[in-house]
Amino acid sequence: MSNAQLDLQQQIRLCQQVAKLVKAKLPLVGELARAAEIERTAGADVSAVEEQLAAGKSLSAVLAGDRSRNSQILAACIEAGERSDSLDQTLEAWAGMYIANSKSAKAMWAAMVYPVLLMLVTLMSLGYVIWQLIPEYRTTYELYSHRLPWWLEWIVRLREQWGVVMIVMLATMLLPLIIWFWRRCTLDAARMPREPVQRLRLQALASNVAGWMIGGGVPLNQVVQLSTRVMDARDSDTRDAFARLISQRLVEPLPRELSMLLASLHSGVIDRAAAVTHMHAVAGHLQRTAERMAVRQTRWLPMLVALVVGGLTILTYVFLIYLPWIALLKKIVEPETF
Repeated sequence: MSNAQLDLQQQIRLCQQVAKLVKAKLPLVGELARAAEIERTAGADVSAVEEQLAAGKSLSAVLAGDRSRNSQILAACIEAGERSDSLDQTLEAWAGMYIANSKSAKAMWAAMVYPVLLMLVTLMSLGYVIWQLIPEYRTTYELYSHRLPWWLEWIVRLREQWGVVMIVMLATMLLPLIIWFWRRCTLDAARMPREPVQRLRLQALASNVAGWMIGGGVPLNQVVQLSTRVMDARDSDTRDAFARLISQRLVEPLPRELSMLLASLHSGVIDRAAAVTHMHAVAGHLQRTAERMAVRQTRWLPMLVALVVGGLTILTYVFLIYLPWIALLKKIVEPETF
C-alpha cells in the first residue's frame, strides 16, 4: 500500500498507534504491527507503513505523503513534533482534532433526524393538498364565473409545475443545512475553514504545537513558520510569517492571541516558560469555545430548519388554501347579476 492510499481514518488510527509507541519509547518498526494486532485493528495499512519505514522513508513521507489538506497539516505536526521532541503530543493533538470534528458532524446529523422527518411529512402533506385541491377550486369557480380571477390562474399554473414547486420547497427547507454543510466543506480566501468550530480547533492545534516547540527549544523563526504550516496557510503567508512578527504585525492566519504571544516572546516581554504556559492556555480556551459552539449548533440549526418548515407550511396554507377558500365563499354568496 502506498502512502497516497491512506485515507483520513487510517491516518488517525496510525497516528494514535505511533503516538503510543513514541510515548513508550519503543521502535516503530516491529512494534507498530504488534500494537495493531493487540488493539485488533486492521493491519494491512500498518504492515505497509512498517515496510516503508524499514526502507528508510521518513514518518512524514509515509503518513502524510500526498498533497491533501489533512496530510499537509499532519506533515507540519510531525516535523514540529520531531524538532521539539514532542511527536507523541503533536500526533495525538492532530488526531484528536479530526476525531472531535467527526463527533460534531455525527451529533449534527443525529440532531437533524426529527427536522428531516418533519420535512418529509410536510412535503407529502402540502404536495397532496396542492395536487388535489387546486383543481377543485378551478372547477367550482367555473360554475359561478366564465373567467377565472388572475390569482387563481396563477395558482393553477403553479400547480401545473408541481414537481418544480416541490423541489423549490425542499431546497428552501434545507437551506440552513446546506449553508452549514457548505461552510464545513469550504475554505475562505486565507485557506481557513469557513465553519467556525473547525477553525477554532485548528487554531487550538497551532497554539498547542507552538507551545511544544517553544518548550522544546526550537528557534522562534521555525516556530512561527511551522505554526502557520499547521494552519495550512498559503505559501506566501508562511514565508512572510517571521517578517510580520519582527515588524510587530499580526501573523496571519494564526489566532490573534498566539500571534501576540510570539511577538512578546521575540521582544523579550515574556520568557519561554511563560510563553508556553500562555500558549497552552490559549489552546484550551479555543477548544472549549469550539465545544460550546458545536453544542449550540446541534441545538439551533435543527430548530432553524423546523422554523423554516413551519413558516413555509403557514405561507402555503394561507395563500394556496385559506385565502382561495374565503374568496370562493364570497363568490358563492354574491347575488347574481343579470
